[in-house]
Amino acid sequence: MKAGGNPRRTGGATGGGRPDTGAFTYVELLVALSIFMLLSIGLVSSNVFGVRMQEIVVQRNDADALARQVIGEFDANIRSARSVRVGAGDWSVVTQPTNGPIAGNALELELVDGSTTLRLRYYLDPLDQRLKRCTNAVWPPEVLLDWVANTQVFRKVQPLTLTNSSVAAQAMSTDANQGLVQVRFELSRVGRKSLQVDPNTSFATNVIGFVVPYRSRTL
Repeated sequence: MKAGGNPRRTGGATGGGRPDTGAFTYVELLVALSIFMLLSIGLVSSNVFGVRMQEIVVQRNDADALARQVIGEFDANIRSARSVRVGAGDWSVVTQPTNGPIAGNALELELVDGSTTLRLRYYLDPLDQRLKRCTNAVWPPEVLLDWVANTQVFRKVQPLTLTNSSVAAQAMSTDANQGLVQVRFELSRVGRKSLQVDPNTSFATNVIGFVVPYRSRTL
């Protein structure tokens, strides 16, 4: 050994220090793997959550767009109808109540197109929670909306009045030749696509409600 030189410690069996190598110890390797696993789990969970929320938002937007189409059809047909009936019914008949609120799961409209009379029946089928339309009692009906949770979809109401600084509509108990048809859909699920979110997932129910004025020509 040269004078004044510093001997290099090898950390061998007789040395008391840590070996001078670049490898991880077993404990350090376990800590690094644990951190990596936690980061991987967090990244995957956040991606799954983002994809799930995107599915819900896309399907709710699709349902809203479909509901707007249905609203446009109701608005045009109710305004031009010659007669309007609201009550309990299906594709073949709509029975309007004679006592109590005029409301139910079905709406019947009679329209005149030139020399042709059309009888449109919109009704909520309680068996599959679908809003359907049938023209002149011709089977099968056409499905307009899925997953409608409320059973009372249609209601005849008096013209809107201002009560205590708020707008309120009172249900009709006797029929009149003019008034408003109140339509309300509560969609418990959203979308008609094959891609569906977990039905047990909790999210706010979509509520689509509107009123359309009518004037009957047959009363």
